[in-house]
Amino acid sequence: MKLLKLIFSQYFKILCVVLVSILSSSCSEPKTSMTSNFVDPYDISKISKFRSCCGHDFSGWGEKNRSMKTYLHPAPTFTASDNELPIYSPFDGKIIAIKDERHFLPCYDEIHGKQIHIEPSDDTRVTMRFFHANPLVAEGDTVYSGQHIGFADLRGCDLDNESIKSIEPYSFDVSLEIGIANHYVSIFDYLDESVLDEWLTRGLPSINDTFVSKADRDANPCTSWNEDQCAMDEVTF
Repeated sequence: MKLLKLIFSQYFKILCVVLVSILSSSCSEPKTSMTSNFVDPYDISKISKFRSCCGHDFSGWGEKNRSMKTYLHPAPTFTASDNELPIYSPFDGKIIAIKDERHFLPCYDEIHGKQIHIEPSDDTRVTMRFFHANPLVAEGDTVYSGQHIGFADLRGCDLDNESIKSIEPYSFDVSLEIGIANHYVSIFDYLDESVLDEWLTRGLPSINDTFVSKADRDANPCTSWNEDQCAMDEVTF
């Protein structure tokens, strides 16, 4: 009996060390950086901030009731299509998953695009995700920084009558996740300086305008997901 207790005690200690190591790795800062833009900033007219009240609740890692991703609204030259606005791999890496979106478009009788998950080659804890995309790549493909990997799916249905196709293009979104447990971070924090400069040239005032701090969002929680509250968390170019 004493021997079993000793074995269990040693096993438990080893398990704790492994779990701490995993969680510590998940918490640490990514080594990767984005050496190319995931879209041409001039194709975008407006973005939502990290931790915005836009869209729906997308949160984790001890936070809740906020959107911890970035919505990208197409420039007015684009139509409600899935083959006009190019998206690019921001780093060398691998397509680790391509998944169907959950949102169904009744007016098209199909899902609203796919999700493309990319893992950078220099830090496999990191996953970048494109939502509502029309991919030109397949799961398992190796990709390179700046490679054209697909198009944003800007299609949508009329809000008043979902059987009618929307004339106006819809937004799409991106997220960046580290390790496990939905540890989301702002995608703009990992842009190379030259890549960030492209957004500054486009009209982004500063990188500080790409996020709402945790303290500010905790103090001013998302009480609804309507256009009025979202508008305060957007940057228009």
